[in-house]
Amino acid sequence: MAMHQLPSSQSGSSTRPRLWWMVFLFPGKAILWFQYHFPKFGNVIATGRRYRSRTCGIMYSAVFWVLVVAWLLALLHGALR
Repeated sequence: MAMHQLPSSQSGSSTRPRLWWMVFLFPGKAILWFQYHFPKFGNVIATGRRYRSRTCGIMYSAVFWVLVVAWLLALLHGALR
């Protein structure tokens, strides 16, 4: 089978998880971007290291979304009383 005959991995179903992944990672990337461009005094090297780390972006995003869900649940719980 020639290279041009291989099935494309860019089908419609494969783009959905990528979009959700990008939405999930956006808060972490935004937080790391602000930390990188506006570092605290003496924290320049550490912010650069975190900015390039995919693991830090995932962790920051996960914490952000956990806090958002907790806040929404607290709002919902307060509204149900």
